[in-house]
Amino acid sequence: MPDKCCVPNWTSNYPSKGGYVPVFRFPNEEKLRQAWIRKIPRKHWQPSKWAVVCIHHFHEQDVIKVEKYKDSSGERKERPIDRLKLVTGALPTIFPHLAAYLSTPETKKRRDPEERRARQTEAHAEKEKGFLEKDIIKDFSTFTDNVSGKSQ
Repeated sequence: MPDKCCVPNWTSNYPSKGGYVPVFRFPNEEKLRQAWIRKIPRKHWQPSKWAVVCIHHFHEQDVIKVEKYKDSSGERKERPIDRLKLVTGALPTIFPHLAAYLSTPETKKRRDPEERRARQTEAHAEKEKGFLEKDIIKDFSTFTDNVSGKSQ
């Protein structure tokens, strides 16, 4: 029998709801564990060692569903993982059946630095190419006309 989510008014993994929903145990690191407890709206409650929070309370960007790696040739690849994981420091922040102020909006995911660098290099190359196309001096007379302010 799968573990049931400890968030109030939520029924993940109950027999009547059908289907398994991935769950995550409370972290062992004390600061992060206390942050999870503060986020989950239950008064005077301490989670047991079996307490879990289901995937529905985490933003998509906080859940790791694929493993990224480089193969022997250096090519980047991805493969799905069997057991989902959370990114370091992820907090449960989605509580749709509770007061709206308890949920935290999703933040933009930071792009991969290598991807950003490649995109910036490409944009710079395009700008440089455009500049060089405009800056070509075909002959000396064209150059003197441009310097003196005459147009062709």
